[in-house]
Amino acid sequence: MTNTHYSEQQAYNERMKIALGETISNRRLELRYEQRQFARIAGISNSHLRKIEGGETSPTLSTIAKIASALDTDAADLVSETCCRMRLR
Repeated sequence: MTNTHYSEQQAYNERMKIALGETISNRRLELRYEQRQFARIAGISNSHLRKIEGGETSPTLSTIAKIASALDTDAADLVSETCCRMRLR
């Protein structure tokens, strides 16, 4: 793997984390949940949710599933919406 390819992949991963965080945050706000309240409903810590929504960390698939369930959707919809958000940038 070349350094250029690695750098491009790393940049893509960073954009994906940010876009996923925005998707989750927007959906949460549409449902009028405060962050702390929503974290409790999703079964994750508030600090972890804050890092996910802020694009600081990548959630595991099981965490994405928990968040999706709390948003009354499924993980595939969150990922699909995130991919659309990335294409619009």
